[in-house]
Amino acid sequence: MLYSEIGFDPASGSLNLLAIHNQENRFCRVRSDAPEYLYDLSHWEYKSLAGIGNRTWITSCLLDRSSYLMLGCQADSLAMFSRFDVDSGQVTPLGFEFPRTSLDLSPLEQHVLWTGKLYRHPQRHRFVYCAQDFKYLFVFDLTSEGRIQLVRGVYDRLPDLKWVDDPQEWHYTFDEACEEGFEAVAVDEAGIYVVYTQSTHGELRHAVRTGSAQPVRPVRMNVYDWDGNFVRRLVLDRPVGPMVVHDGRLIAWSVDPETAEEMLVSYTL
Repeated sequence: MLYSEIGFDPASGSLNLLAIHNQENRFCRVRSDAPEYLYDLSHWEYKSLAGIGNRTWITSCLLDRSSYLMLGCQADSLAMFSRFDVDSGQVTPLGFEFPRTSLDLSPLEQHVLWTGKLYRHPQRHRFVYCAQDFKYLFVFDLTSEGRIQLVRGVYDRLPDLKWVDDPQEWHYTFDEACEEGFEAVAVDEAGIYVVYTQSTHGELRHAVRTGSAQPVRPVRMNVYDWDGNFVRRLVLDRPVGPMVVHDGRLIAWSVDPETAEEMLVSYTL
């Protein structure tokens, strides 16, 4: 698998790998409670997902041993989320459409625009979605009836968009003043940890055109509870990127601002 997403299901003790990007469409599952299972391929279950059809899934979040909450659905659908059962191959749209923007975008353009990530509460069917390219983040529940129920919009300003006339690109782009998305998000039982960028798309384009600026990596983090309420802001001593929160500690990728040396850093929260 080239681009697999890894999920662990505590109830069954299974480690799941799902590869849905670039139509790779593969799935692997193995029990992870003993080394002999992990390192002996005869214990691995493998599935080809060739029958899932015309899907434009963006990312996934494991629900249980065999099912996923998916961001995206079909290329001609405005459904923002769907549920996918690996064992049966069944895909169920969840009746929650992409938020409407100022431009009348096609379904496929909507899928690209709302590219982002999903994170799940460790014990509950409560989730957080964050956009990749602009500041939009909300908390929601997946109910027992299979509906998406919004809990709170933490960042809910729609992106500033404009039309472009370039056959080589999408028909829209982000306005110069539109703020970029989030650098990193992590969750634990206590809360949601959001590292947000501090630049606009216009500033990013200027840096790319001129080659005059290094990326400005953020050092500020907002913390929210699982109802979407602001708890506190942390200012770190160095920039951080991809991260996890485990046993009350933040463990994150970072880079030394002076030497550009990459490293892992750890903070007590």
